[in-house]
Amino acid sequence: MQCVEDEDGLKQIIRVHAELEKLQERLEKQLPVFQELVEALDTDMSSPRSSKSGISPIRTLAKAQMDVSDHLSRYAIVLNHKLRKIKPVTKGQTNIVSRIGTSKMLYYRERMFLFRVLMRSLEESTPPDTLRLIQYIVEVNTMTNVYVYSRHLCLELVHFSDLYGLDGSLAKAFAEQDEVFVKDMRTAVDRACQLGHVEEWDSHLQSANQLVGQQLKGKRLLQVNRQVAQARGKTYVKNTVYMRSLHIVSQLCRQLDAKAADKHFGSSRASLESLRDHLEKLSK
Repeated sequence: MQCVEDEDGLKQIIRVHAELEKLQERLEKQLPVFQELVEALDTDMSSPRSSKSGISPIRTLAKAQMDVSDHLSRYAIVLNHKLRKIKPVTKGQTNIVSRIGTSKMLYYRERMFLFRVLMRSLEESTPPDTLRLIQYIVEVNTMTNVYVYSRHLCLELVHFSDLYGLDGSLAKAFAEQDEVFVKDMRTAVDRACQLGHVEEWDSHLQSANQLVGQQLKGKRLLQVNRQVAQARGKTYVKNTVYMRSLHIVSQLCRQLDAKAADKHFGSSRASLESLRDHLEKLSK
């Protein structure tokens, strides 16, 4: 029994460490891109230049900012929640977890410091109208992300309800919030569209729905081990689905709080909080 516990503890450590390493790879790729864009930003917005791909430099910068912010947020979640939840069963495992925590926390603080320095530099050297445009584009991307992931998750919940005979009330709860997310996404698009840097609403909604379809084909948000599901039954499936759904909704809540202005998207914030509260009750 002890050997099995040792192996399980080691597998947890390896899995969390691999997740942190993958996020570090993304940060090491995206941070220099964001830094280069900040330093090269043309502040004369009267005649904005286009990149070789035809995308506005401001839009490219806003996307890079969001990517770095997302990676840092996910890194912090893995570090502060997943790593801390590991329960070492040997002294050696305890030492490994401690060393990983120390080194990864140092890495996180260094990269977060650099990101904040770059954001401060951007704020100090960029005209207010340009900063507002960057913020609007970030909010378009954020609300689009909320819409895409909530709809994707809703469709998978419907599939799991049919496949395993689960209660369909959770999928219904997500479906009921869809209109709220669409309305706020349109508000974000219309606000940025006034400055001419994003596609029109109809085109944007079509692109968002296409992204939902692509994600459904490309990856699953909800996954269960079929052998375990056969052995443990519906309870295992429900718990797995609820916990994974709660994790996704919590991430969307954090993204919206971190990236959108406090007074923007109040309805979507309330909807996400309602879904999170509902999932927390189901997960207990």
